[in-house]
Amino acid sequence: MTQSNKDQSLGKILSHHSIRLTRRLGQHLLVNDHYLKTVIDHSDLDGVDLVLEVGPGPGNLTELLLSSGKKVVSVEIDKRFCEILRRKFHDCVNFELHECDILDTELHKCVISDPIGHIQKWGISANLPYNIASVLIVESLYAKMPPRYICVMIQKEVAQRIVSEAGGKAYGVLSVLVQGVAEAKIVASVPPGAFLPPPKVHSAIVQIIYKPECAVRIERPAFFRELVSRIFRHRRKTLRGGWVKMQPGEVQPVIEGVLADLGIDSSRRPETLSVEEFIALSNKLTAAGQVGLT
Repeated sequence: MTQSNKDQSLGKILSHHSIRLTRRLGQHLLVNDHYLKTVIDHSDLDGVDLVLEVGPGPGNLTELLLSSGKKVVSVEIDKRFCEILRRKFHDCVNFELHECDILDTELHKCVISDPIGHIQKWGISANLPYNIASVLIVESLYAKMPPRYICVMIQKEVAQRIVSEAGGKAYGVLSVLVQGVAEAKIVASVPPGAFLPPPKVHSAIVQIIYKPECAVRIERPAFFRELVSRIFRHRRKTLRGGWVKMQPGEVQPVIEGVLADLGIDSSRRPETLSVEEFIALSNKLTAAGQVGLT
């Protein structure tokens, strides 16, 4: 079947089920075979027992994932698509569907442990709804049992923020939090025409490989995440004129001392600090007992 015929077939399915895609849910269905295969090719399926797919829609990517023989857990919020998925994959023993909002779900109860309670190796392969991509990626990487890999289609702007280096315009909270525990790269840029309906922005497929040896360097992950977020709230100011100034007067000299010990000039702006410097600062402040900073 040609790509044009596939698009027409999907259009008929949507029409038959009276499905009108909503921007509120970030519903842009990936219909281009080349990019669907690109997601599969950059997913480390051999290294996992289970694949989590968020926002499967009518199951275009789901079908390819199931053909790998891995267990596929799909989470879909739209009950109309859930009806299609149940009908389409009703005889697939390695398919499991959860009709819910992934952000309101205790994800790891349905992903990490099998029915016997064994911890499973898992990964994420998905065409993620744009409006939840950043949150889901970070929450997954900092979960109790993180995925071995994440290979997802997301908005290109978000992908660029993930891989940006210190000093870059896109460098920020997302860059530091992802690179603090993983290696990330953009494996493909994707034009709007690869989707139904075409989004107004370009997209990209990003591959993220979790690195346990990197994650163990962060002594207090929750504090690290909060610290990075708070510092970047003042990204246009120097550390001294922004984040440090917001701390209680008696704490400011302590922070200045910690920065000096690390060789970080407090006249620098947040976007100039490397991921390593953020980790070092977080650990040093933890050792100094300053984990209640604002």
